[in-house]
Amino acid sequence: MLALKIFACIILIGYLVLRYVKKRIVYITIVSGKGEGQTRRIKDYDKITKTIKVDKPFNPVPDKTSKYKTWRETDAKEISNNIS
Repeated sequence: MLALKIFACIILIGYLVLRYVKKRIVYITIVSGKGEGQTRRIKDYDKITKTIKVDKPFNPVPDKTSKYKTWRETDAKEISNNIS
């Protein structure tokens, strides 16, 4: 019985960790302008320079004409955007 309770706790902890990690996965999609239609996973954000690192380079690289949105896969809710 104790082994079953321990197993259930391990499963619950694994589920909670996976859920937390998934919530932290954020994407950026170029919705208009240069690079439109591209989506990348955001790997890092530098608060000082206000720049992001993505999982693979954009091609073509977005420029000042590009509009974007950021979102999470788990809830598909928009986090922020620069769409006018």
